[in-house]
Amino acid sequence: MAEKITTISPSTNKPIVERNGPTDAEFQQIPKTAHQAFLKYRQTSLADRKQIVAKALQNITARQDELAREITEQMGRPIGYPLKEVNTAVSRCEYLLKIADKAFEDTPGEPQEGFNRYVRKVPLGPVLILFPWNYPYLTLVNSLIPALLSGNSVILKPSPQTPLIAERMQEVFVQAGLDKDV
Repeated sequence: MAEKITTISPSTNKPIVERNGPTDAEFQQIPKTAHQAFLKYRQTSLADRKQIVAKALQNITARQDELAREITEQMGRPIGYPLKEVNTAVSRCEYLLKIADKAFEDTPGEPQEGFNRYVRKVPLGPVLILFPWNYPYLTLVNSLIPALLSGNSVILKPSPQTPLIAERMQEVFVQAGLDKDV
């Protein structure tokens, strides 16, 4: 039987989010689903991945007030701070997009006659991201965007105090064209 996860608002001391956690069978399926999604997603080009991330950022910006309000409800932070967090997270993502081409280039190795040495960055597989309740968008994008741009699938595990962050990020990325299982 799945455990019920309840988020209590620190402002009202009342439940604001209730979700059923995964059953044992569902929990065991999560990495398998992520691996299958990875096998397909790793074949997409960096240009396609960048386009998905850019569209997701547009979606986040369009929903910034809603996302900020939800942070306030979940953690009790005054509304001005979460709005700044969402905007700063978008700016950080824009920077990661800007440097992606350079970051994923092959890195030359030490020269040796008769050899062409280099380090190639390739997707490795599903990435588990556990992120905290404080500054949830800022801490999440530091791992999420590089993982997605690299061609990896992602499993998100949010803090139980801010569970809607993972749900909203999945929504904006699926709306941007990312497969729901990536």
